[in-house]
Amino acid sequence: MKGRDTVCIHRRAALKFALAGALTPVLASRPIAAQDAIPPLIAPPDGTMAYRRAVTRELVDGQTFAVARAFDVRFAPTSGGFILRGAQSEVQVDAPSALSEFAALERGRDESALFPIALDAFGRIRDQDGHYGSDAALGDAVSETIARLQEQRLAENEQDALAQFVAAFHSAGQRVAAVLPVDLFAPSEEMRTQTRALPLPFGAEGQIETTFTANADGATGLMRSATRQIVTRAEGTSRRTVESWTLSPK
Repeated sequence: MKGRDTVCIHRRAALKFALAGALTPVLASRPIAAQDAIPPLIAPPDGTMAYRRAVTRELVDGQTFAVARAFDVRFAPTSGGFILRGAQSEVQVDAPSALSEFAALERGRDESALFPIALDAFGRIRDQDGHYGSDAALGDAVSETIARLQEQRLAENEQDALAQFVAAFHSAGQRVAAVLPVDLFAPSEEMRTQTRALPLPFGAEGQIETTFTANADGATGLMRSATRQIVTRAEGTSRRTVESWTLSPK
């Protein structure tokens, strides 16, 4: 009996590491990158601008949970580009009544801590060390996701365990939405799509598809509007997260 229990423990441990390995390429891969060609310099206005980000997440039952936040932002020139400073000015939440407590939490959250954001002279997002910041942020998402998975107790039978894998896969797709596109504030207007297929345990397969579109102001080079759609598919199920951004003078 003891030997059988040991085999089960080892099997569940192997499943956890297999899931972590399946998710890592999704989270560790760079988001759809800015175009390789050198973009034009941006010329932000001196005054305050209105920046808005809306996120709509598809839930398991097909309903949606949507949050939109507005910010007052201002571009300040620096020696290597710009610092974008901002403060949240408004939040709107649209959620099913069953999730009213979560909706209240979202309404009470102030995301002004997202700022300041460092940009180079071409408007691309950089981290505190001067690197383009997406890879580091996704690396943090990898570490956090794997840590959570290793704390979970997987189900005893394969069908239930696979359901856990699929749920975690969809959750990982939503995590990609936490990382801003590098060229969000000065985007190319060419639509960019990336699809990645990933093997899951028990012969299953997952797929994540990301599509980014944007419109830029011809005079300033800044983003007017942008949309990113992230779709995860696995075992006949799919989840969609849609983000939209706007930037305009006040």
